[in-house]
Amino acid sequence: MPGDVFFWPGCVIFFLPVIIRCLFLFLFLFLFLFLFLFLFLFLFLFLFLFLFLFLFLFLFLFLFILLLIFPDRFR
Repeated sequence: MPGDVFFWPGCVIFFLPVIIRCLFLFLFLFLFLFLFLFLFLFLFLFLFLFLFLFLFLFLFLFLFILLLIFPDRFR
C-alpha cells in the first residue's frame, strides 16, 4: 500500500531507542561471553595445565637425578 512507504521511517525513529538498547545489549553480552570464555577458560586453564605439566616434569627430573646420584637407594 502507498502508506507503508511513509510508515517504516516513522517506525524506525519510534523504535530507535529500542534498537540501540538491543544492539548494546547484544554487544555487551557478546563481549562479556567472549572475554569470559577466552580469558578465563582458555588462558587460565592452559596456564594451570602448563603449570602442572612443568611441575610434574621437574618432579620426574628431580627423581631421575636422585636415581642417578643414589642408584642403590631405589632398588
